[in-house]
Amino acid sequence: MIVKHNGDSIVAKIEKVDKVFINYHFTDENSRRYDQVKLIDVEYFQYKYLNEGSVRIKGKTRDDQSNQGLPSFRLAASIGPAYQLGRVDADGDQFVEDYLNGLKWGLSYNFDLHFYIEEEFGIGAKFARFQANNRLDNVALIDSAGNVIGVGTISDNISILFIGPSGTYRKRDPISGNAFIVNAFIGYMNYFNEGLLIFPFSMEGSTVGIGFDAGYDIKIENGLFLGIQLSVYTGSLSSLDITDQNGSRTLNFEDPAEYIGLQRAELTIGLRFGK
Repeated sequence: MIVKHNGDSIVAKIEKVDKVFINYHFTDENSRRYDQVKLIDVEYFQYKYLNEGSVRIKGKTRDDQSNQGLPSFRLAASIGPAYQLGRVDADGDQFVEDYLNGLKWGLSYNFDLHFYIEEEFGIGAKFARFQANNRLDNVALIDSAGNVIGVGTISDNISILFIGPSGTYRKRDPISGNAFIVNAFIGYMNYFNEGLLIFPFSMEGSTVGIGFDAGYDIKIENGLFLGIQLSVYTGSLSSLDITDQNGSRTLNFEDPAEYIGLQRAELTIGLRFGK
């Protein structure tokens, strides 16, 4: 059932509802006819209107007309745990392996902004930052000959930054207003580690990163949603700039098997704003 502001009603099969039109069809004298009506002319529409509990969905008022030319957008802010998927190369040392595994888990937060050029498809940008750290005190460093070369603290403070353009697909439920979201992105990925190996050191590198998001937005009220999102990032470093007590140098990895993997998966939750 589609009820217009002027009181007219239409009983039909609703095919699609977008930002401007309700598309529908009905049977007239044994033939199927397709038509559409502008949302601005609709008071409300109702799926399965004869069924008990059927919900009326509000159309648009005349006050909405001034906003009709503005594009739909979605701004999402998320935070949650993340896990680095790259392999741990500890050369059989259980102590080193345990320490490196402690660096796999971290915290990630990200921001997404998209403008929808169509009802379901849009373009925009993503910013994401991953942070992980680990620390051990009173550690003895031993060289290959078995000599103790120092006792002190070892620590790592790793951050991985991503920024780049993205594309999005959004499928909204016309009744609940909830939406299924898929994003794909490509951009700049930066790795930075500032730590201690008794003495301070830093390592930095950058590469091209790609990834995707899959999420679900739950409508709280008009323009405000609660969303949960699964994200996967991938990228690899073929070189690192290292600075320590011996100065600065660049370490290049010739064999792709030696590249440092920046792959990670994250599960985040946050608020979304938009229309």
